[in-house]
Amino acid sequence: MAAAATRLTAEGEAVLRAADDRAVRVERGLAAEFTDAERETLVELLGRCIGFLEAARSAPGG
Repeated sequence: MAAAATRLTAEGEAVLRAADDRAVRVERGLAAEFTDAERETLVELLGRCIGFLEAARSAPGG
């Protein structure tokens, strides 16, 4: 069965662009709340969380 192609309308593209712009502002604002050292720690801790969640998802019964 072939996959159907989908496209955004011009309005959908504008909404997506606006949402992306807002997301970038939020990401930058969050990043500004932490020192470089805090950001490094946060990235490390989140990486450990991702590792656990991926392992749990792959485990039997996960």
